Amino acid sequence: MAGRLIVSGVSALEYWRVCGGAHVLTEAEIHELPEASRRFCDKTQARCCAFLQAYMLHAPLELAVSSMGERRSSGAARFRHFKTLPEPGDLFDAGDDFFVCKPELAILQCAFRSTIVELNLLMSEFCGTYLLSPGDSRGFVSTSTPLASMDSISELLSRSPQQVRCARRKQQTAFASAAPASNSPMESKIAAFFSLPREVGGLAVPGIQLNKRIELKGPSRQILNHDEIRPDFYFPGAVTVGECR
Repeated sequence: MAGRLIVSGVSALEYWRVCGGAHVLTEAEIHELPEASRRFCDKTQARCCAFLQAYMLHAPLELAVSSMGERRSSGAARFRHFKTLPEPGDLFDAGDDFFVCKPELAILQCAFRSTIVELNLLMSEFCGTYLLSPGDSRGFVSTSTPLASMDSISELLSRSPQQVRCARRKQQTAFASAAPASNSPMESKIAAFFSLPREVGGLAVPGIQLNKRIELKGPSRQILNHDEIRPDFYFPGAVTVGECR
């Protein structure tokens, strides 16, 4: 696949947000996207400009390369070196010889620049039913199904491809405290506050579950007049539920 370009990290996550219905750019940022001029002699940069324009992503476009000689960063593209490129099963063919890292891999690639809290929130977002959308009034859009799964992230961590070995402690700590099934950024942030370790500002409360269906029995069913409830937060160890308002 000569000439292929592999979109990775932050740019890959923005691509998946756009595919999920989000608007990652504001109106002002759209007008600032780089364009390939007629005098643009670097075909790779011109292709990156076209990709940014097509999907309305922030520039520069982050690309994964396996050779240091391929790094030609500019306003349109930023090249990130990996000794080995992602496996075919970890990539999505976006057409025109662009391949995009799947969300699980892109999240772990972000560990190089992100904090534990940021990684935790990324996992909760993509394993939940919302996507950040700065171009929308609420700042996020709701989705019917998650774009990623905690099982897939776990599999990547255990397989340990070269692309995710950086900052391994951050990746594992963020994964251990991430809460799937979140419906909003607020739910994810509250869950992170409870579950993250104390050294990064959390309360280290284990086992929090989001939007879990709980079947009611006996007196509980009679008191609430419902067969089941689905609270925003559920703490199994304390048999306690909570709502985000």
